[in-house]
Amino acid sequence: MNLFSPALWITALAWTAAPFAWSAPVIGAPQKAVSVGGASKPKYSGPAPLSLKQAMDIFFRQNLGFQGTLLDQETAKIIYRQAWRSFYLPTLVFESRIEPRQNIGTLPGSPARLNYPNGYLNGFPRSGFEIRLTSPNLFAFFLDRIIFDKASMDFERTQQRLDEEKRLQGNSVYVTYIDARLAQEQYEAAERSVQISEVILNLVRSRKALGTADQTEVESAEVDRNDARNLLILQKTELKQALFKLNETLNVRSDSDWNLTTSFDYKPLDMSFEQAFEVFKERSPTMRDQKLNLEKVHMDLETFEKNRMGLPKLTLSAITAAYGNNWGGWDPSSNLYSNDGRIEAGFALTLTIPILDNSGFFQMDASRINRINLEKTEIGFRQVLIQGERDIRTSFSELQKLQEQLTPLKDSFNASAKVLDRMVSEMATKKPSRLELRDAIKNAREKELELLKNVMDFIKARNIFYVQIGKDLEY
Repeated sequence: MNLFSPALWITALAWTAAPFAWSAPVIGAPQKAVSVGGASKPKYSGPAPLSLKQAMDIFFRQNLGFQGTLLDQETAKIIYRQAWRSFYLPTLVFESRIEPRQNIGTLPGSPARLNYPNGYLNGFPRSGFEIRLTSPNLFAFFLDRIIFDKASMDFERTQQRLDEEKRLQGNSVYVTYIDARLAQEQYEAAERSVQISEVILNLVRSRKALGTADQTEVESAEVDRNDARNLLILQKTELKQALFKLNETLNVRSDSDWNLTTSFDYKPLDMSFEQAFEVFKERSPTMRDQKLNLEKVHMDLETFEKNRMGLPKLTLSAITAAYGNNWGGWDPSSNLYSNDGRIEAGFALTLTIPILDNSGFFQMDASRINRINLEKTEIGFRQVLIQGERDIRTSFSELQKLQEQLTPLKDSFNASAKVLDRMVSEMATKKPSRLELRDAIKNAREKELELLKNVMDFIKARNIFYVQIGKDLEY
């Protein structure tokens, strides 16, 4: 076989050009997602495949801190149920009692000594039971409703914090997974570079045997091969470190080895600054906390003013059914429960007007303190909103800059791929230069990895931005 035939060159090198022989749309077109990453399927052979979704599932199952957040959410739910029962439901109490008694003597001149001189009333028990049904205020000008509404808002905010914590923690998994995926891509590219350098070295040695290449070319090809091997060792070390960090994040064994299977697609930012700022105002943790605090301060002021006015309260104090018995005791009227089976209902209408108290009707200082607290809370709310707008605008501008940088990188990658394609296609008509071919392959691989790294940096920055404004991550 002719070692310099085009068929041999194409057989040896066509697979190296395959990842570049596609014409992807220009970055920035929002209608399509452009897949990047060179080879369509990862080739690093770990013992177990791991997608991003599987990594998320492992994290939330293994992460002890998040499990603590779940317990906090359960505690808040119990507190809310208690507040609901206190507001809507009455209390029902059953009480039963038996009391043995022993007469050890009588006082001189007492009725007991006069009526029962022999002291025979010994050991007679007293017994009885009582059922009490009580309820909250029947009407208190909605003061009790305010207490319940505050508990309800706290519970709702706790549920929101659970989602926010999940979003924040999920982003940490996202970032470490992306870093490990990039290290895996770089390792795969280094493997391909070693294989390509060995093919070229064998071809140069064959040419030297035929007298068409000298020892200098062989030595130069050997240097290229050794450089590729050193790069492979370096990339393997970086991959191990990235996987170690991923395992640490997932809270699994540090030596767990993975074949990361999720490829990341480039998707342009799908919102304007105005839209992002609206999401921030509605869903960001900072703004939600500020809104809740402002609403509660308004409620506190309303509660204070109503208490200060001394509004009346109508209360069902109790509905009581009781029965008691004194079996032969010396005083039959001294039962444990004196109504002996009567059912009683009690209502109370109370009116309390503080006058000279610090929170009294004619004392304005306490009222002014509460209003000052409200004004300060409103000022703090506006300050957080203004600072949030500045931070969102800065982050949005940086994200747009990263997105704009992808277009020239994409063009550069396409140009290097076309050069390599052209050199491979010209093998049928002329012998290519080994150095030119080596440089073309190297340049195409570097441009590919550079584009991949910048796309992944953009995805990480976009997710951080989503966490900042309160938008759900895209898995």
